[in-house]
Amino acid sequence: MSEGGVQMTSEAKKRALVQGGICTAIFGVLSIAAVFSSKIQWGFFGYLALFISGSVLTTIGVAVGDLLRRMAMPDLYFTKGFADSIKKRIFWAIGPQAIGWFLGFVATNGFMENYLGYDMKTGRSRGSVVVQQEQPKPDTTLSSEASSRATASEDRIARAPGAAPSAAPEQTFPLIEVGACVMGLSRQTASGLEFVRPIPVYGQVGAVESIGIMQMFSAFYAEEQHSVTGRVRLVYAPGAFDDEPKTGEVLGWVNAADLRVYDQRNCQ
Repeated sequence: MSEGGVQMTSEAKKRALVQGGICTAIFGVLSIAAVFSSKIQWGFFGYLALFISGSVLTTIGVAVGDLLRRMAMPDLYFTKGFADSIKKRIFWAIGPQAIGWFLGFVATNGFMENYLGYDMKTGRSRGSVVVQQEQPKPDTTLSSEASSRATASEDRIARAPGAAPSAAPEQTFPLIEVGACVMGLSRQTASGLEFVRPIPVYGQVGAVESIGIMQMFSAFYAEEQHSVTGRVRLVYAPGAFDDEPKTGEVLGWVNAADLRVYDQRNCQ
């Protein structure tokens, strides 16, 4: 091999090492930021996959962009002034590499989301959404009105001749704490996220007919739960990325059985 060929190969290796080092450093910083972010919960393998795939794919993109730059870069170009000269110098110095890095970044997002199942928008794993579902337990927070009605009913039964004592009715709805972060009961399917069943929304706690059906997978704060019907009054939460335009507005009353309790970071 000629001396010129050896020199070109050495320069190509140096460029590849520099490009790979820069891309690896950038995704090292992004991966560390993801680890310490409260909104991204992927686990160790998710962060590792982000670091490796991002470093490799962006390095390939930069290398291809640099190759095209060296092939297409003109030996001479005309400018219309100082500003135009600076723009063309910057573009032919790092422009194609920057475009290649961006395409590698897009490819990384697609790989993480479509092949590994990590949701790049919400920061959660699509395959294993962790929820905190509370189990039904005896209600010790009956309102004074409900307590007085129950006492009056028991007194009438006790005064009835020959009436046999009956057990207190058991509640069949899950208890949801005031201020809990909740969402409509949903499941992940091949076509995306969908509600397990239609979720009716009521304008009043004791209404028979609903005012509509829940349509969006929004996050809500549980403002109040009725002790008899179990319905929960929902208020729109800011969301994990503070992008909910209806924050603070009341949605209505929803049956507790149609809700799931999530970590508070999904509402903040």
